[in-house]
Amino acid sequence: MNKLQTVHAFMDAITERDLDRYRKLCAPGYVLWHSYNQVEMDIERSMAALEMMVDVMPEIEYVDRDIFEAPRDSVIAQYICRGSTILGEPVALHVMLRIFFDDAGLLLRIEEYVDSAECMVIRRAGEKRTAA
Repeated sequence: MNKLQTVHAFMDAITERDLDRYRKLCAPGYVLWHSYNQVEMDIERSMAALEMMVDVMPEIEYVDRDIFEAPRDSVIAQYICRGSTILGEPVALHVMLRIFFDDAGLLLRIEEYVDSAECMVIRRAGEKRTAA
């Protein structure tokens, strides 16, 4: 699988709620960094966040995918993550990722650029689920 196919595969795994398949695409030492809080998350924290997202979003779809190779042997992915939450609120996250890979072609580092305000709808649903 080439790098572009790997990026599509990780989006498809999340859409299909197959987080085990997503994890298998990640290299040892995988890190996810968010622009809105400047925090690096290891694989365990990243998986917990993804689990919460799939729990509170009955439908997830990655649309308008634009994925292409970039300098420093990386890939850029721009897309919209659409769906709705368990509270019935629509989700539309406009995302740009810069993705780095290890020598085996696994995901090593993802830098995620997304508006934190767009993420609040998912956070609200997660807080509601936790409070229940």
